[in-house]
Amino acid sequence: MLNKNYAIFTMVTDKYKQHLITQMQSIFEYAPSDITLNFHILYNPEEFVLCNTIRNLICRIQTKSRIFISLHTVVRNEFNEYTTIKHMNSTEFNKRARFFKINQLLHGKKELWKDYDAVCMLDADMFIVSEQFFDLFDLVNSTDKIIVCNEKFKWETGNYFLPINKSGEENHIFKQKSKKLFKMHCSVPIFLNPGKKTSEKMFVAYLQFANDGYQIKGGNCAGIGDIYCWNLMIKYLYLEDKIISFPMETMTQVHQTNLNHNTHLIEDDGYWYTMAGDQVFCLHGRVNEKNFIEGGVNRAIKDHPYYTEKQISDIKKSLTKIQNKWYTLNKEGQK
Repeated sequence: MLNKNYAIFTMVTDKYKQHLITQMQSIFEYAPSDITLNFHILYNPEEFVLCNTIRNLICRIQTKSRIFISLHTVVRNEFNEYTTIKHMNSTEFNKRARFFKINQLLHGKKELWKDYDAVCMLDADMFIVSEQFFDLFDLVNSTDKIIVCNEKFKWETGNYFLPINKSGEENHIFKQKSKKLFKMHCSVPIFLNPGKKTSEKMFVAYLQFANDGYQIKGGNCAGIGDIYCWNLMIKYLYLEDKIISFPMETMTQVHQTNLNHNTHLIEDDGYWYTMAGDQVFCLHGRVNEKNFIEGGVNRAIKDHPYYTEKQISDIKKSLTKIQNKWYTLNKEGQK
């Protein structure tokens, strides 16, 4: 049986250093032994300092598994050559720069796309809770499909522009205005086959929208957000039929999905699923924040004043289990 060669890309700042430890430990615990996994950590050296805890964890993981970890810097001067946005805050920079660096690694001089059967992009504050997370790589391997998770909020396409065209007219990204992005999905996680011809086109189009595109808000020009850019790119390149969309609850946005009694998470002997019965592959959120449990409970009560005490209690238990899982992984990662 041929070995499968997969890659994960994540970008981190000092703010998410502890989350990175949790994520790395979760990958180490759940990655199956029959794959070779290449974990790429992207960071801006102005915002992230590699600590001994992470160095030691990298050594331990690479010694005991088929997981190979690479570190890549993303500096503003290098990235600024490709953007017209002159005053980009840290969050905007990091979200855009990761796509820039991933594209550079996959389709630039190193041509890493030749080495990988499938790749995935994660946020630094995501962590894996199921071995079957890695089956999602298998689903896109040797195909042109893209696995994502559903974004419950849908936006119009008509208010987004590229720089004024040569004729001096407004340059709408789409000629047809006010069209819903019905297949709107989260920009993480993303699973795709980097060897397909569309892969590089996707990154190039995304970066064009993210770096040069704009929208009109309150009568003023503003940049286009990360998740908008990704979804506009999918529609712009006619890739909607390539999208395989999982429920949001299965992979992302704990702060949105876990405060609803119908979709809150349940853990039973290491198996995570939602109240609706969907299997959960990974969790996403700032789970280590002090008010994660109390704040979540208070928001659930505010958003759902008709919930019974039992329903609120179930949500609190769920939030507690999620946080306990995060801390258990984090503690193991710091040994």
